[in-house]
Amino acid sequence: MTIIKKKSTITALYMIMIGLFLAVGCKKDNGKEDNNPKEKEELFCLYLNIENIEKTLPFINDFLSKQSDNLDDAQKLQDLATWLKLHHCIIDASVLCESCIYTDPPQSEILISFEENRTAKKLILDVLMNNPLRAVGYHDDDHEEEFCLLVNETDILQTSEMVDEFLNNLSNDLNDEQKMHELITWLNSKSCIFDATLKPSYSYKLNFFEITFSFNENEIIQDYVLVLKRTDNTFASWYYRQYEAGLVIVLTKGGTTNQTFDFINLFDPKAEKIYYAKYISDMPPNNMQDILNFLKTKLYTYTYYGEIGKCSAVVFLVENKIHVSVLLYNMQNKEFQTDWLKTMDELKFVDNNKGGFLIDFLVPKGHEKEWVLKFQDHEYVELAELSYYYYGEY
Repeated sequence: MTIIKKKSTITALYMIMIGLFLAVGCKKDNGKEDNNPKEKEELFCLYLNIENIEKTLPFINDFLSKQSDNLDDAQKLQDLATWLKLHHCIIDASVLCESCIYTDPPQSEILISFEENRTAKKLILDVLMNNPLRAVGYHDDDHEEEFCLLVNETDILQTSEMVDEFLNNLSNDLNDEQKMHELITWLNSKSCIFDATLKPSYSYKLNFFEITFSFNENEIIQDYVLVLKRTDNTFASWYYRQYEAGLVIVLTKGGTTNQTFDFINLFDPKAEKIYYAKYISDMPPNNMQDILNFLKTKLYTYTYYGEIGKCSAVVFLVENKIHVSVLLYNMQNKEFQTDWLKTMDELKFVDNNKGGFLIDFLVPKGHEKEWVLKFQDHEYVELAELSYYYYGEY
């Protein structure tokens, strides 16, 4: 009997301790009586899994309720993303879009990345744009799997519809820069995409934007450009470009033919082509045909270096002056350079390349980005970039 009593006593004490622990635990769960930030973070992270994710909302809304009214909505969302990233269980958090879901009031989206059972997970937090802001739930990225299945050399064009759908859902109150930022954030949220950035272009075409991005296809990093065309206040994907292995394009800062040859001679990579070098001739206008005939005798003005092809030179009149535009091939050849400078003297050519010389350099495959950086560092270079294939209508 004594033994039984001891067991009963121990059991009773154990049950009392469990009851106290649960009571304390319940107070921590409701988030009201636990003011220890570290314990709050641990409890938040305990709930950060697919089964209990909704239980994180009170913690988020507690943070949102304390935001200053002096902050605009964009800053409030950014501060929320920063606060989320302070939690050790969150890999990343970024504002996906602001007021992009047309409810009343509208909703914004924040992409959250975390790890569950050693697997990276991504969910989108829905934030109602009240005052204060209020987190109302989570949802999956519906297009994530479908989008990533199409991100390959064969099917990349089929992602255009999803890109356009995202762009069409953006608020018209956003300016061009903000829309591009939203699109870049959305692209980077895809598990198959990395390093999406807005790309400067040497052409600076009005109403066009270019976004570079990379993905891994069969253990090979592929670099692409998404070109977007603006019509009125809307954007649409126009085409994709994939870079051409072994080729870098360089645009000079104006300059002369002599300066350009000196620049070419500084580097080992072969200058395969100088695009449409422009000149004005001081010869009388009636010498147009003679100039063209003379240019046709030069192997380096022909496609395929003088094999089957045609002369690349174009001769025309502007205000009674002879203008010449010509593609020069294989111009790392110093004999060709010398001959062309002599030809310029004979035909009384004056450089007319205020916009610079555009040059194709053949570089070692796999080292294209290294050579882009090398060229960009030179004072004579306005811009250096990869060369791309085109996919789509343009």
